[in-house]
Amino acid sequence: MFTKLENQIHFHYGSSSLIFEILEDGQIGFLYFGEKLPADTDLRNHQLRGMHALSPVRDLESLLSHKNARLCYAPEGHGDYSTPAFRLKHEDGSPIFDLRFQGLRRFDGSAKLSELPSLYASDTEAETLVLEFEDKQHGVGLELYFSLFSQLPLLASHSRFYRRAGQNEAERIRLCSASSLCLDLNDADYELVRFHGAWGRERYPQTQALHYGVQSLASRSGTSSAEALPALILKRPSTDEFQGLAYGASLLWSGSHCCGVDVSETRRSRLFLGLHPDQIEIELCPGAKFETPEAIFAYSNTGLNGLSSVFHRFYFQHLISPRYRKQLRPILLNNWEATYFDFNEEKLLDIARRAKQAGIELFVLDDGWFGERNDDRRSLGDWQVNYAKLPNGLDGLAKKIVDLGLDFGLWIEPEMVNPDSELYRQHPDYVLADPRYSASLGRYQLVLDFSRVEVVDAIYEQLHNCFKSLPLHYVKWDMNRYFSEAYSQGGVDIEATCRRQGRLYYDYVRGVYSLYEKLQTAFPDILFESCSSGGARYDLGLFHYAPQAWCSDNSDARARLEIQTGSSYFLPPAALGAHVSAAPNHQLGRNCPLRTRAYVAFFGAFGYELDLSQLSDEDLNLIRELNDFYTEKRALFQLGQFERIILPFGNAAAAFMVWNEERSEAALLYYQKEIHCNTAPHMLRLENLSPTDLNRYRIHLHSTGEKLGEYPAQYLRSVGLLIPEPEIYRAGPDDAALLFLIERIA
Repeated sequence: MFTKLENQIHFHYGSSSLIFEILEDGQIGFLYFGEKLPADTDLRNHQLRGMHALSPVRDLESLLSHKNARLCYAPEGHGDYSTPAFRLKHEDGSPIFDLRFQGLRRFDGSAKLSELPSLYASDTEAETLVLEFEDKQHGVGLELYFSLFSQLPLLASHSRFYRRAGQNEAERIRLCSASSLCLDLNDADYELVRFHGAWGRERYPQTQALHYGVQSLASRSGTSSAEALPALILKRPSTDEFQGLAYGASLLWSGSHCCGVDVSETRRSRLFLGLHPDQIEIELCPGAKFETPEAIFAYSNTGLNGLSSVFHRFYFQHLISPRYRKQLRPILLNNWEATYFDFNEEKLLDIARRAKQAGIELFVLDDGWFGERNDDRRSLGDWQVNYAKLPNGLDGLAKKIVDLGLDFGLWIEPEMVNPDSELYRQHPDYVLADPRYSASLGRYQLVLDFSRVEVVDAIYEQLHNCFKSLPLHYVKWDMNRYFSEAYSQGGVDIEATCRRQGRLYYDYVRGVYSLYEKLQTAFPDILFESCSSGGARYDLGLFHYAPQAWCSDNSDARARLEIQTGSSYFLPPAALGAHVSAAPNHQLGRNCPLRTRAYVAFFGAFGYELDLSQLSDEDLNLIRELNDFYTEKRALFQLGQFERIILPFGNAAAAFMVWNEERSEAALLYYQKEIHCNTAPHMLRLENLSPTDLNRYRIHLHSTGEKLGEYPAQYLRSVGLLIPEPEIYRAGPDDAALLFLIERIA
């Protein structure tokens, strides 16, 4: 529901309130988002007014200045010098428009975007408020969508620009930047947590106090990137994992982006998330519209674990397809690190037989099954089976895999092409490249121009012909390079070509989404896993289509502690592809114990990526035991509530755990990176247990089955769980992991 109090708009739904102010110049001020407030709450005095030095005033009666006001979706050019929410330009280059508030409307349910992924929410799960603006002189309009949710303290936001037909039609008007969310917070007493990284070390949190000016994290690579997660957290300095106020924001977008905070001299903090402003220039033709991706903005008063819980519940309830909400993910084996490109049918079947004997449920055939693909220099784009390797065809291999009692999965990289391929030889114009100049190669490949419908359709036709004859349950969709020489060759004339370039980065991502939609419509039983050299496109936009992602190409257990922990701030374990790989590890050469590798991978969509024929009988027996245990506890690990206890960043140990919905059962991982001489026994305090919890808990150690005792919740919270030191030595001692099973005593 919404109510009006004087010139304030109060939007209340579920446990949340969102409050705006209609300003004197027709703009909208932002006053509040958080826990529900009384409907008669008056926050008008939160705006700064008055004639201040260096502050242009738009309304002399109220002395309103954009430089000092707290704005919602701040426009450019009217005296506000912080990062604007959007930029429009007239044909003569003027950036001055006057989009004034015209009214509002509301409807039950969440917003539905016409060309981009939208959240799932029924009419009883969400309510949406739309604020309407227009520059009547030029017929340019703006709609701001805000959805609140019945069961989550969460806001979804996006913007929609349009231009009316029949008004100044000869003038060219361009949209040069557009945020999905842009709100001014009341102060700057926050710490900013951003998630940076690189290939093999994705999503490392970096925390710093807000300072004056812009602090942002951005990608210009054409993807959401390994370097810059399109998400951030703002928390009070006293907030930690277990207590305090925190806000989190993330984009449903799989391309270039810019997310950050701009702090003014009055310590107003402007939060902004959206498309990267350097890479869009949209022609707003008469009758046209343009939508930004959705942004998610959530809050928690119970610390960062509480904030993560909101995002994890959002993932299951409103982001991924409803058919995957409670679907448990199979234990898989991917042949990549077992064989790389060097395989034939018999070698694959041998791996599959061993996998079945070990209790694995899904066999995934990775790169090398198509064209003349014996290395990474050729055949991308030619999605027909390599009969030299698979003489009975892909369908023949798949049938034999299924006859063994395993499901069958397949790797593809549909957005790329090798110059040494039939597709490129027939259609060199299908790639992103300027034919007047040489093109850079990444992994010996070029990027197909998915901003063009005919290119997407050509790849869809190949993949459809391949998939239709297969008993296919799973597809790993990879993308192994960023954009370079990003130029679309698809224009029919100079003017059309110029317009294509301004939309290229945006339309490319729309093309990726459209291919997902076409394949999912044709093959609704396939579970898609996204991948981009591991975790280089790890965003809510792709999770809308692919409910899990290969978390990182780095499968070293110790490195995965940090990667999976960073990932967990926004996504639950079910979303994180996590595999047991060989030792020594192929990326770092580290020798972690098999049990340690499995325990870390348990906290994800669990699987293997190694050659089972190279393992000892002892290790194979352990794998069978681990798989039996994981199968029994799979729902706990994949669907439970994940919580961080000890962060791995800069610490000698790490700990995290997962609870079932009733909080009657949990699994707790304690990982010791290095053993040290002459140290005191370590007590692990479970600070996530409520101070009002009066239950007792029975705890035992998985590796030995040893019962460690029964403890009141207050004891575990205040004193802690004693880490059994002899077990640490037996388990490692370096890279030793202990898995504790916790049961509430009825």
